[in-house]
Amino acid sequence: MSIHRYVESVLSNKYLKFVDTAQAVSANSHLQIYSCKYSKRKYTQHQLLILVLLKEYLNED
Repeated sequence: MSIHRYVESVLSNKYLKFVDTAQAVSANSHLQIYSCKYSKRKYTQHQLLILVLLKEYLNED
């Protein structure tokens, strides 16, 4: 295995572990599934929270 592929696999595992942890935290939270009864229901509040946390973790704007 090349160094480049090894680094990619380690980084992807790091991000997957973070997302798994964020999912466990959001599952134990008291968030409503959707923000209101008229929402489009494309994403749950839990999924949106995980995306925001991942964005902060990656230091993206």
